[in-house]
Amino acid sequence: MSQGNIFKIMATLDRRIIYLLIFILTLAPVLNPIGLPIAVTQDTVTFYNYLEDLNEDDIIWAAWETGFSAWNELKAGIIATYREVIKSGAKMVVAYGTTEDNAVFQLVFGDPDQGIRGILTDDLEKYDYQYGRDYIVLGYVLVNEASTSSLARDLHSVVTNDYKGNSLDGTFWDDLHDAGDFSLIIDFSPGMQTNAMIRHWVMDYGVAMIEGAIGVNIPSLAPYIDTGHLKAMLQSTRGCAELEYLTGEPGPGLTSMDAFTLIHYVIVLFIVMGNIGYFGWEKNSKQRVRTAVG
Repeated sequence: MSQGNIFKIMATLDRRIIYLLIFILTLAPVLNPIGLPIAVTQDTVTFYNYLEDLNEDDIIWAAWETGFSAWNELKAGIIATYREVIKSGAKMVVAYGTTEDNAVFQLVFGDPDQGIRGILTDDLEKYDYQYGRDYIVLGYVLVNEASTSSLARDLHSVVTNDYKGNSLDGTFWDDLHDAGDFSLIIDFSPGMQTNAMIRHWVMDYGVAMIEGAIGVNIPSLAPYIDTGHLKAMLQSTRGCAELEYLTGEPGPGLTSMDAFTLIHYVIVLFIVMGNIGYFGWEKNSKQRVRTAVG
């Protein structure tokens, strides 16, 4: 095969080959995760440090606001975050921001009453993290700014039962009165009541808040990092993968980053090949023309 033919093949490579390689590189890490190392931003390190500092004396306000629209983008961060919360032994009050969040929460924590196991059920059993004693679920209470601000001022005026209608009397809920009783707010959200919690929980009561944000919300929430109203932010799937990397528990985030990384490598390779082929083929064509004329 002549040099000219090699350049021609490189310059006119069948696009179906490129599509096939991208398909393989997307599927392969899903079937067999590689765990390629990734760079970690300071924002993710700060988020992780807040989780690492939690202990049994802390109480977390856990805002589950993703619904299914943001679940795939943030699930890696949600799983990694609440695995660390369970390990820490910190108590947790769960509040939903959409009607879908009960199903999302059930995917992660399961439902012992119905015999449903979740992604973190093994961790719940391993660390003896029990409903009622260590965590409670209020249900869909982050309905709008009015409900969010009312909860901040007086929890018991808004909620007396859990999401199944069971009384919360006799649980650690009895010791909570307003937003100031919480050590940390953890919010994963496409932006439902995030701003309302910043205004009424963070600004009014000084509660530290960390955020898991979908990509389109990062620019609008970034100023809150600068002002200190948000202490840290996981930035979309990439930030969630970074948190998995720091926790040493690979999951869907790092798996997706494996695919992204490999695909970027092969695209760069094809760009280089295409340019070499194009200019090499063009040069050979000009030489052939000069030879024919001469």
